[in-house]
Amino acid sequence: MRHQGNAKITRDKKVKWILAPQAAWRGELADKVVTPKDNKGRQIKCRELGKCEGDFDFTYTQHTTRLSPKGTITSLDNGDGRWYTQPAMPNMKYTRFVGYKVDEDNMT
Repeated sequence: MRHQGNAKITRDKKVKWILAPQAAWRGELADKVVTPKDNKGRQIKCRELGKCEGDFDFTYTQHTTRLSPKGTITSLDNGDGRWYTQPAMPNMKYTRFVGYKVDEDNMT
């Protein structure tokens, strides 16, 4: 998962959702990929490899992901292989700490 995003998997090994670019998932798992939305509920358009409009981005080469007590998923993300390519210049690669809120009912 370090190179393919974040996912919630239950103790009985069922995949509930996947927070990642669509390109990484095929078959029945493709239906588990959530649709990104902004804080006003509008869909964020993303290309198949994960480059999205605005400042939304998926995680790439994260070191840790956890569920906070408030229900937010947080990740420390190195950005290696962002959009499934290596940055052309060293200053194009950056590390960040990012948070997401996943709505399991609406898969967003």
